[in-house]
Amino acid sequence: MIIKLNLASMFSHREPWDCSNSIANLGPNAAELTWGCALEVARNAREWLLSPLSDTLEAIERWAKATGAWDADEIAAWSDEETLALLVQNVASDLRELGADNEPLEALADDDSEGSTYVYQDRDQILGEWMSE
Repeated sequence: MIIKLNLASMFSHREPWDCSNSIANLGPNAAELTWGCALEVARNAREWLLSPLSDTLEAIERWAKATGAWDADEIAAWSDEETLALLVQNVASDLRELGADNEPLEALADDDSEGSTYVYQDRDQILGEWMSE
């Protein structure tokens, strides 16, 4: 399933760096800091999520189950916001791999790198497609 996102809106108040990072860069509280930022971005999903919410949640839950990192009970207990925060962290990680730490999102458009997020420009919008499978 492909989830469509407005990346400029998604990261209008936070950088991908804020939502996906490491202890080496942020110190021992990195997980707490990045999770808090991802939740903040997730709270504003109506501003950046272009796909239907129900489809998005289903895709993220399927992805999470496929990773084996969480069991069905854990996934079922997540709030919509927590589920969306996982999407935010995944997209942020992909964008950082594409060079978002040093380049504006516009520069990442149409990069052929292999990640789960494809970045493209449509008119003046910077959009993304996150692929769950």
